Amino acid sequence: MNSHHRSPVDGNADGFPQKHPVNEGGLRVGPLIEVPQVLRELGVDPTEVIGSVGLDLSLFENPENTISFAAMGRLLKRCAARTQCAHFGLLIGQKGGPASLGIFGQLLQHSPDVGSALRGAILHLYVHDRGAVPALAVERGVAVLSYLIYQSGVKGTDQIYDGVLATLFNILRALCGPGWLPIEVLFSRHRPGNIEPYHEFFRAPLRFDTE
Repeated sequence: MNSHHRSPVDGNADGFPQKHPVNEGGLRVGPLIEVPQVLRELGVDPTEVIGSVGLDLSLFENPENTISFAAMGRLLKRCAARTQCAHFGLLIGQKGGPASLGIFGQLLQHSPDVGSALRGAILHLYVHDRGAVPALAVERGVAVLSYLIYQSGVKGTDQIYDGVLATLFNILRALCGPGWLPIEVLFSRHRPGNIEPYHEFFRAPLRFDTE
């Protein structure tokens, strides 16, 4: 399991990389539906925090509502700062799983086997998420599932990736059984000051600052 961040680039007539604009991506609110409750648990008023980034608390009343990647990043970054919880995204991801992904999650759970579920995830993530792409590589019996935000300029990517990896962990345990554990978890983010919450949740070797 790993995460990456990259901006789409191409070469121009002079051979130098040139960025191209990307339409603003977004996703269902489902995986973020617990944001107000987690803020309350950490002693912070969700109306104030959510409103401070230009969003309304009512957005989280329906998991089928959508939020842009840019707004999601601003929100999670603000939540982490306001609660002084550097692993806020991890807390949100821990509450996620197949059920939080709506129809997409149902597709995974009704696949005939884990391999089919993961291949289906690669092909159909766009139904749920239009700001990132997943990837699956299998070699010598080891599967590496990755997630890449392709929209440039998104803030709070550390929080987003923490949440995504925690949700992926829960999805894989739902597919493989409660005894499943990853061989390792790779983060593109810098190593946080306190990695104990990550060890407690993933119960696997962790690597930060990975490509």
